[in-house]
Amino acid sequence: MSSNILDDIAPCDLELPEKFRQFREVQCELVDFVLYGPEKNGEVRRFMMCGAPPGSGKTLVAQAIAKMSGAKTVILTATKALEDQIVNDGFLCSNIRGKANYQCEDYDQLHTEQRWNCDEGLEHACQFADRPVCPYRARLLEAQDARVVVTNVAYWLHARANNRHALETADEPIELLIADEMHLAFNALAGFLGVWVSNQDLRRFADKEVREALAESKGEESGRLEPRWTDALVEVWKNVTRRMREIAREYETEAQASRGSKEYRALEKLSGNLARIVTHAQAEELSREERMREGEKPNWLWRLTKSGIAFDCIWPGRYAERYLWSGVPRVVGLSASLRPKALGLLNMRQGDYWFREWARIFPAELSPVYWVPTGRMGHKTPTEEKWKSIVRADEIYDEWREYKGIVHTTSYQNAEWYQANCKWGRHMVLSKPGEQGIAAEKYKLARAPCLLVSPSFTTGWDFPEEDCGFQHIPKLPFPDRSDPVLLARVEDDDSYYSYLTMQTLFQACGRKSRRPDQRCTTIITDDAVKGFRNYAAQYAPRYFRVRDSKGVPKAPKRVE
Repeated sequence: MSSNILDDIAPCDLELPEKFRQFREVQCELVDFVLYGPEKNGEVRRFMMCGAPPGSGKTLVAQAIAKMSGAKTVILTATKALEDQIVNDGFLCSNIRGKANYQCEDYDQLHTEQRWNCDEGLEHACQFADRPVCPYRARLLEAQDARVVVTNVAYWLHARANNRHALETADEPIELLIADEMHLAFNALAGFLGVWVSNQDLRRFADKEVREALAESKGEESGRLEPRWTDALVEVWKNVTRRMREIAREYETEAQASRGSKEYRALEKLSGNLARIVTHAQAEELSREERMREGEKPNWLWRLTKSGIAFDCIWPGRYAERYLWSGVPRVVGLSASLRPKALGLLNMRQGDYWFREWARIFPAELSPVYWVPTGRMGHKTPTEEKWKSIVRADEIYDEWREYKGIVHTTSYQNAEWYQANCKWGRHMVLSKPGEQGIAAEKYKLARAPCLLVSPSFTTGWDFPEEDCGFQHIPKLPFPDRSDPVLLARVEDDDSYYSYLTMQTLFQACGRKSRRPDQRCTTIITDDAVKGFRNYAAQYAPRYFRVRDSKGVPKAPKRVE
């Protein structure tokens, strides 16, 4: 006999959209676990982590938790597409995004067709900047007063880094943080912490020090951030700050300098980024001898790029409390692929959290995953072996021609190769970096046969039943081993590579497990999956299974 808190409550009772008629059993269990689960036994833990399977309706769960808790809540999404979905579904909450997402209203429609966003407003001497009439400022004030706020994790990280109490007031502190797609938090935090400095700025502010650091590297193009590099960054930061003071003298206040000088604004951003990395790197150096005795290496890495030098954090979880959780007393994580490994990467200890994993909701027969032996697709695979993948791809697309499908490639270059060589190339929709939404819309509007070919749709995208009848994974999504940051992580933790690959694979296979009426077959044709599915099984939910198939699975006949 069920005794969950939502048993006698309908979504409308919590002022949730009318389209949601009732809570599913799994949704009731998720809400009950978060609000009253293991703590019934008296042990309170700050983090409540949920392995919520595809189709559990995490959006509705998050909103129900926020409403039932009574606390001011911030819900984080991994992508803007998920933000759009929440807004379009009609949830009563405030949605706040970066300034570039709001149309500045300070322009003369009679004399110019040029328009700009709130991020560009200062460059046009916007008279509304930082005033309540500014569209961005108005939305920010609304979010501060709202009980439930939805934003993307990138905005949250930047806002809380600049102001520890962003999106809250003294009377309405944030008491609950809900992170959707929790498994992506590690990469989001790493991306936020990373700093890139152009060659122009390096030469301008610390040419000698940077040259000396490069000389010490003896021709290497990347490496751990040793003291010589930290000293160089300190010099850059010091001279950037000096130049900012020079510019500020031309104005009455620093705020006016920021409004009036494009150079000042650029240096202001660079200074903030440098302050963050220098502060953390110097703090690590204070305990350098102790860390070296324990075999621990520097946690920051430098790497040369085409027009500058990037400085990346290897293990961002060390700074999760400062930037991600930022003092919020209760944190909930939701993800279909959430595993204890992900929590460890965010520096959570087992006694910090409660974790529960739910079984699959929909029958496995609705979304089977097959391996069809074809050949290996590694970067060292001979060309003739790779051509087997093209032949097999055409077999798959021939069999499933009555359905639209998604082909998950490992790169945009790989997507172009399949389009150029498959006989179904003219039916393929390819996406470009930053234009995923355009490609997805074109694909959704097309009729079968149509294939969406891209590395960008493994997570965060939902496709209705008619938009995807099958998926093809021609190559396992092994991360790029030419990435110095990845290599540094694998050097410290050799399980990280398999964990990352399995997470991406599982997410890709689950794109069409959102509703009980959805059917989708996933076909993997990279023979590397044979052993991988066994030795990396611990990094996927227990119900995930890759079946053997001697040939291409038969497509069901369409019922018009």
